[in-house]
Amino acid sequence: MPGPPGGSEIGGVRRHLPELEQRFVVAVWDRAGGPRSWSGFRAPSDWRLDDEVDDLVAVARHLRKRLGRDRIHLVAHSGGTIAGLLAVRQHPELFAAYVGVGQVVSLREADRSQYADTVAWARRTGRTALADRMTAQGPPPYRDVWAYEPLLTNEAGAFPVDREGASEDETGTVGNLGVSEYSLLEKVHLFGFLDGWDVLYPRLQEIDFRRDVRQLAVPAYFVDGAQEVPGRLRLFDEWYAQLQAPRKDRLVIPRAGHRSMFERPEAFVPYLDRLRTDGGPGGN
Repeated sequence: MPGPPGGSEIGGVRRHLPELEQRFVVAVWDRAGGPRSWSGFRAPSDWRLDDEVDDLVAVARHLRKRLGRDRIHLVAHSGGTIAGLLAVRQHPELFAAYVGVGQVVSLREADRSQYADTVAWARRTGRTALADRMTAQGPPPYRDVWAYEPLLTNEAGAFPVDREGASEDETGTVGNLGVSEYSLLEKVHLFGFLDGWDVLYPRLQEIDFRRDVRQLAVPAYFVDGAQEVPGRLRLFDEWYAQLQAPRKDRLVIPRAGHRSMFERPEAFVPYLDRLRTDGGPGGN
């Protein structure tokens, strides 16, 4: 499950995770409004978190029927971990395990921490205009995606990732457009995630899994980059310490950031490969 509403990672999986497809039957889902799910683009009044959860449950049920397999491992990334975690909590009978990559805990607190760190970085490195602009704007949450632009466009500078030898470069999703699965029109639709993000993101501000999800009925595994934005890691540490699950484990990948599974597949793929064996990766 890709991160943003309207998101797609067909290119990312095809370019960086071919070894995963040698171990699993991999289904990559374009969320509603994504390149191959453009027809599912919702009106703003109808686009809510419950709809995203319902979509994911429908996809899981379809895969179980289509493939004749009960063991569905859900891998969710970034913003997709919100609906992903809720779907697993509500319908544990559909999933063999949950894997959260760059797991969200509280968007509001993570963004405010990132805001403070970015302003401090801007002042420390002489980017006075940026620091003044962000200070005048004030901390998030904001009303629309465009107000988050200073955070999004300066994340790579404020929180650098060592990309030497990395499979994916700093262009991220945009750099994964050149795959045969996308038609020209579908490549254009890839940017539909901005519209979905604009509608859904403000409606997720009250989510806090430290309060809302303390227990899961399926094994839960988590992957983070060691160079992830620090505020996100701090929140995850708090939540993970209290999470109860039949089995839980965490992999922290060195020299990786928010898109760790695409940046360092040589660490990610073997970790997931252990899910095929009884018990999965070691954990508590």
